[in-house]
Amino acid sequence: MTFYIRPRAACLSAGLLAACLALPAFADEAAPVFVTATRTAQTADETLAPLVVIDRDTIEANPGADVAELLRFHAGIDIARNGGPGTVTTVFMRGAESDHVLLMIDGVKINPGTIGGGAFQNIRLNNIERIEVVRGPRSTLYGSEAIGGVINIITRRAGAQTEASINLTTGSNQTREMGINAFYRNGDYSAGIEASTYATDGIPVFRTSTSPRGHDNTTFNVFANWRLGGMKLGVSHWQASGNTEYESAPNVPRDQDFLNSASALTLEHAPADNWVSTWKFSNIRDEIDQNQSTNFAHTNRLALDWQNDIQLGEANLLTAGLYLSSEKTVAAGFSSFNENTGVNAVFVQDNYRAGPWRAVIGARYTDHETAGEYGTWNLELGYDLGPALRLVAANNSGFRAPDSTDRFGFGGNPNLKPELSVNSELALMYHPSPKQSLRIGVFRNDIDDLISYDVLLAQNSNISRTRIDGIELSYRATAGRMSINIEAVAQDPMNEVNNTQLLRRARHSISLSLAWRADRYSFGGDLVHTGKRPDIDGITFARTTVEASTVLNLHASARMTPNLTLRARVENASNEEYESVSAYQTLGRTFYFGMEYRL
Repeated sequence: MTFYIRPRAACLSAGLLAACLALPAFADEAAPVFVTATRTAQTADETLAPLVVIDRDTIEANPGADVAELLRFHAGIDIARNGGPGTVTTVFMRGAESDHVLLMIDGVKINPGTIGGGAFQNIRLNNIERIEVVRGPRSTLYGSEAIGGVINIITRRAGAQTEASINLTTGSNQTREMGINAFYRNGDYSAGIEASTYATDGIPVFRTSTSPRGHDNTTFNVFANWRLGGMKLGVSHWQASGNTEYESAPNVPRDQDFLNSASALTLEHAPADNWVSTWKFSNIRDEIDQNQSTNFAHTNRLALDWQNDIQLGEANLLTAGLYLSSEKTVAAGFSSFNENTGVNAVFVQDNYRAGPWRAVIGARYTDHETAGEYGTWNLELGYDLGPALRLVAANNSGFRAPDSTDRFGFGGNPNLKPELSVNSELALMYHPSPKQSLRIGVFRNDIDDLISYDVLLAQNSNISRTRIDGIELSYRATAGRMSINIEAVAQDPMNEVNNTQLLRRARHSISLSLAWRADRYSFGGDLVHTGKRPDIDGITFARTTVEASTVLNLHASARMTPNLTLRARVENASNEEYESVSAYQTLGRTFYFGMEYRL
């Protein structure tokens, strides 16, 4: 991964090593570490924020899927897909807007500046190690968009030895996918390349459409890491490109080419025994080019992210840094603009741990060229009520700067202010053993100055505000070869101006995942029930309701030889007829079969 934070970022000197290993009762010595919640390495049980992790085992168990397919089996993450694979896919988290979800690849923000939502539909699974999801605002650490939550996709990296593999998948709707992975490690040097091609004939887009619309995607990821004396150097490049067929109206075919990429150069060094400094230079591109017209939308962003982690005694890990970016957005067609936007920000965070107390306190100052100057904060407090029970209270703020389409597209208004949020929550975490955890929490997120189209002024304005109250429950347990994950969310995503439920967000959802894994065989299932949601019909444009749905996926795998593994997945096994966006079709029962051969 490109964070280049050591597994114990606080353990920067031999004198502090013992303190770093003296973990609280909540932590499992063998547990993996995650980085998105605080920008530093923590186990899931040390993290005060609500955290969801989709691991490599889950990814491998789902041949033929994309990122959105895995995310939707977590309660409270509403997925809206405008048709089959590759079509526009939006993600709503904790009832916030889809452009309030920050999407990252290895810690690099890839949300475009043309329109805020990330391209979830273009991210395949072959080169992903895990997906970290943090619910709630994280603007203090990551800036604009991080109001509803953050989704950080961590790509695969070389392990302890050189290895290579090839995987093949085939399935319904003439779906076919092939991927290769090769990793090399030799002492202080490691490198790897991963590449995959995906194609499907797809399904008809609208409920009244008759012809399927296809999608193809070529993805590759390359990286190399060196240790040069006391410095670590890393370079990486992830890219997805291809073509998506869709319909602008029922039976009116269109198609577009797309490109998404994230490149990074990372330098890490230790100016002192208790100080690690990391410089990350990144470039992202997000491009869409229509093929039936000259319309296009392009984003190109250069950024510098400088992070410093300083251990101050045994109780405090200070994280401070600087973020600078220069973004160019160009579009032609229904929305036409050519804009350059600069962002300068500084942030500081203290991760405190002493006795039964835990705290994460942070602040950020952002000078946004078009949105102005804004400050955000993060305050999380944890207190251990006993060896297995923790109380957590948090108050966080977030913001989203208007994108170029808000300012210069249909109803464009260059004087728009940022959308602002304040989120408060209270939670109990129960962790009686490393193999069992329970979290229940309540939250309230007030979002002001939401951007909406003002009919009277015939332009976008900061006229809306929302209040989202909710309660979340998650339970994870492992017993022998069996694991279970239950998540449930009840929320009230309301537009306070007209007292209506927000579009495409359900008031309640519940998900259940079961898996049985042995040395050679595994099988399991994922079930999600999503309540009804208000929407705007994609054909009539009338306000309507998308009915509740229950979707079941099944999967199984068998390791036939030490090198060969076979996998199968059934999507929508009960053949539920449902919509995630009104008037748009979804996949019925579909089958996928895959194989992986380790060379």
